[in-house]
Amino acid sequence: ITILENRLVYAVNLDDGPMVGIFLDQRDVRLAIRKRYSKGMRVLNTFSYTGAFSVASFAGGAVETVSVDLANRSLQKTREQFEANGFDLSVNQIVVEDVFNYFKYAAKKQLLFDTVILDPPSYAKSKQFIFAAEKNYVALLEDAIALTKMGGVIVASTNCSSFDMRAFIQMAKDAFQNSGHRFQILESYKLPSDYKTLTSFPEGNYLKVLLLEKISAYKSKK
Repeated sequence: ITILENRLVYAVNLDDGPMVGIFLDQRDVRLAIRKRYSKGMRVLNTFSYTGAFSVASFAGGAVETVSVDLANRSLQKTREQFEANGFDLSVNQIVVEDVFNYFKYAAKKQLLFDTVILDPPSYAKSKQFIFAAEKNYVALLEDAIALTKMGGVIVASTNCSSFDMRAFIQMAKDAFQNSGHRFQILESYKLPSDYKTLTSFPEGNYLKVLLLEKISAYKSKK
């Protein structure tokens, strides 16, 4: 079936367990990207799943989107999302590839993006890489920083419940310091207000999203 979210159409399959085609807890983030971080921009959407962030970006005026996900299903699923909205696929590239291999390729080709979206699973394993958010998110951010234009924005998101927002902000600080760049937090998001959480179960308040602007390089000391 198709659903409507903020005037955009998304194709979902309610018979596909929890992987229905869209994560509704990210709707406020999709709207922010569409309104403020897309117009005239080149957008890289990593761990893209069915490309919902890419669709929102293109609806917001992105000149190009690149959606990267290791799963073979992502190609047809992402095409379906763009076609459901009548969007042109010729300027919306879909890459079935390990994100970390794509980072190496993009660095070699000196590709730069205005907006880079990072929404990895808490844990992922491929033939070459193992990713665990608690251990590897800093390195993931460093890879993203290298592909982000000066003045560009990284949308850093995690659903890992083993650390809180304070720890996530520290990860961002560590990654930018390791990369030799300064940044500022433009916006932050947690679960939407209609997602009820319990103070007795903090793990249920899992979503953490930071929108980070890459603003300058550190000046070397003489």
